[in-house]
Amino acid sequence: MIIKLTFMLALAALFGTVAFAQADDPVKQDAVKRFAALEAGVEADMQKYREDQRKKFEAAREMMEKAKREGRRAPSMPAMRMGPPTELIAKHMAEFEKAAADYARTDDAIMYLSWIVKMGCIGRAKERVAVACNTLAKYHFKSQRIVDALMAISLTGRLLGKQETERMLRSIEEQNPDPDVKARAILTRVTRALQNASVDGTEYAGAKAEALRAAKIAKDPDIKRTVKSAIAGREQLIAGKVAADIVGIDMDGNPLKLSDYKGKIIMLDFWGDW
Repeated sequence: MIIKLTFMLALAALFGTVAFAQADDPVKQDAVKRFAALEAGVEADMQKYREDQRKKFEAAREMMEKAKREGRRAPSMPAMRMGPPTELIAKHMAEFEKAAADYARTDDAIMYLSWIVKMGCIGRAKERVAVACNTLAKYHFKSQRIVDALMAISLTGRLLGKQETERMLRSIEEQNPDPDVKARAILTRVTRALQNASVDGTEYAGAKAEALRAAKIAKDPDIKRTVKSAIAGREQLIAGKVAADIVGIDMDGNPLKLSDYKGKIIMLDFWGDW
């Protein structure tokens, strides 16, 4: 699980190289500022939505507690949506579509189209996602900044079908002249199998071969290191393999190693706070 998460985060860092943040001319700076302003609007609405949800939850909990005190049957807790509601996404989708149209056929459109694809997948806006993907394919697959859209494109499988998602990623690999973009497109396509497929199966073998091909194509050493560590991690953490030695500091400040506890029962507690 830890290896999968590490690999996923490493790939996100590779694919999420925000090229538009490096804008240095006035037009690009305007595009970046406009994008930031639109995102701020989305976040403000999301914050209000989360606060409304919290109030509803608190009100429902108070009703339950009151019913219990009065000896009545407590009402069931209403379902709380974890992600952004579709109506909120739809509200802002038009703003991003307008911006993408204003920057049409320029690299600055990619950040807006990527947002439309990503949030459209969450909001199940199939037609709008398809239009944005078609625009990316028609005008931007050869751009170096298409890396900003790779993770969004990888989400389209449930809406557009896995074959269409794979076709787009293969098209980027074939059309884009940049070796690192090609490598990232390959890795985006095979990441799920590399993370989840059985190490002994043909699916994993195929994904591994493609990942190694991406590492060979890439000029960026970070891509090569990510592929190497991901494959090593998957293949070392399988039944029958000796676990990698974990080195750290205990709660009293003393050094410890996993190998010091060989032959003993160990409980590992992985946790996070977010």
